[in-house]
Amino acid sequence: MTLARAKRDLDPSVEGSAPAVLTEDAIRASARLRVSLTSKCNFRCFFCHNEGQSEDEGPSLSIADYGRIANACSLAGIDRVKLTGGEPLIYKSGQSTIVDLVRTFREAYGRNSLDLSITSNGWHLSKYVEQLADAGLNRATISLSSLDRATHSNLIQGREGSPSLILQNIEKAVAANLSPVKVNTVIFADGVTGPGNLTELPEIIRRTRDVGVSELRVYPIINYTQKLRQHSSERYQYWDREVVELISSGIEQCAGVADVDQARNILSGVVDGDFDSIAASSRFTLFIPAGEGFRIALNMMSAFRTTDGGCSACRDPQSCQEGMYSLRLSTGGDFRACLNADPYASLSELASGTMTDSDLNETVAAAREEFVRQHQTGLTIARGA
Repeated sequence: MTLARAKRDLDPSVEGSAPAVLTEDAIRASARLRVSLTSKCNFRCFFCHNEGQSEDEGPSLSIADYGRIANACSLAGIDRVKLTGGEPLIYKSGQSTIVDLVRTFREAYGRNSLDLSITSNGWHLSKYVEQLADAGLNRATISLSSLDRATHSNLIQGREGSPSLILQNIEKAVAANLSPVKVNTVIFADGVTGPGNLTELPEIIRRTRDVGVSELRVYPIINYTQKLRQHSSERYQYWDREVVELISSGIEQCAGVADVDQARNILSGVVDGDFDSIAASSRFTLFIPAGEGFRIALNMMSAFRTTDGGCSACRDPQSCQEGMYSLRLSTGGDFRACLNADPYASLSELASGTMTDSDLNETVAAAREEFVRQHQTGLTIARGA
C-alpha cells in the first residue's frame, strides 16, 4: 500500500475505508522516525525499554551509513527525527561523535524540512550542548526522575550520575536554545528499587519550571513491590485513580506554580473514569498548564485498550502501549512499527556496503508505507481498565 492509496482510503464514501482520524494519524506518525544510535548506556535504569532492543543489539552504523539513511529519509518525506539510544551522547563512529552525526543529518536534508531532536539522560550533555546546537540540533528531551542523590543512585543501579549535575545540564540546554526543552519523569513508589519518588513530584515540577523547561512529561511504573524484569513489555502501569490523585495532590502542593483549579478540572475526567474526553486529546496526552511557558504532560496511552484485534504491529496486539507513535530504526538497522513489534525491514546490508542508494531509498519508503498499513486496522480505542 502506498501513502497515496492510504490517503484515498480516507474517503468515507468508499465501503471499507479506514476511519479518517486513524489513517491521518498513521500517515502523520509515519513521518516521524526514532533512530537508536547505540544500545549502550552509562546508566542502567530499571524501567528503561531501550527502544525495544537488547543492550547487545550489535555494532552501531557508521556516520557514512547515517548520512545515506538521512538522505533516503528526506526523499521519503520523513521530516521529524529523534536520536535515541541507549544513550545517544556516547555514540562514536571512529573519531566522529554525536555532533558529527547531527551535522550529517542536517547536511543531508539541506533545505528540506527537518525537526531534529535528541532524548538523553543528560549526564554528558554539558560536553556537547553548544556544539549540538551549532550543528543543527533543534530540541532536547532529558530524563530526570529524582532530585535525591540516593534515590537517583538506586534508580540507575549505582552507575555514575548526580541529579544536581543533570539539572544544571538541563539549564544549559535551555541556554543553548535547544527548545522546547522537555523533561521525562518516571514516577514509582517505595519498594521498586528502594525509596520511591512520588513525594518528590512537587519539587521536580518547581525546579524544572524554574530552569526554563517547557514541558515535564510524567510516566508511571506498573509494579510497586518488586524490581521488574529487564525488557519486560509490561513496565508501565495503567493509569488509575490512585496514581492520578497522587499527581493531582503533588500539583496542589505547588501553590503559586501550577494553575491548580484548571489542573483539577483536567484531571477530574480521569478520576471519574471519563476517558472519552482524553481520547479526543492530542496523542492521548493530558496537558496541564503549570505557569507561563510551562506545562505538565501526562501520557495517557496506557489508559486505553484496543479492540478489533488490537494494534496489528505489536507482538501482543491487545496490550499495545504505544499505538501510532513513530517509525523506529534500531541500532542494527531494523525498522519497527511499534515499540514491541517485530522488525519488518532491514538496512543491515549498509554496513557491508552491498546496499545501493536505490535499494536504500526503496526500503525506507516501503518501511514508511508498511507502518501506515500495520496501523490502519484494528485501532478502535476502548476505555481502559
